[in-house]
Amino acid sequence: MPSFLLEVGTEELPASFLDNAIQQWRSRIPQSLTENSLTSAAIEIYGTPRRLAVLILGLPTQQPDREEEIKGPPAQTAFKDGKPTKAALKVLLERRA
Repeated sequence: MPSFLLEVGTEELPASFLDNAIQQWRSRIPQSLTENSLTSAAIEIYGTPRRLAVLILGLPTQQPDREEEIKGPPAQTAFKDGKPTKAALKVLLERRA
């Protein structure tokens, strides 16, 4: 599994901001990976007054497949001539929001 490095350059950060940013990355990055069904072998967070970085080791190349059942309008309303109607598109757009 590959590694992923994200490095963010910043203006000079005060030490109190840097500590807060590192704490936020330590809590939010693993949470975000979990929410998106991604696992990792390790997560390393680095910070300096001018740079923040996260190194994610053992990140999968893609999320696992999943199935979702979405209830919407009946097929005869949702499709016309094999193409989605406004009713079908509305359900999909609401689902993304």
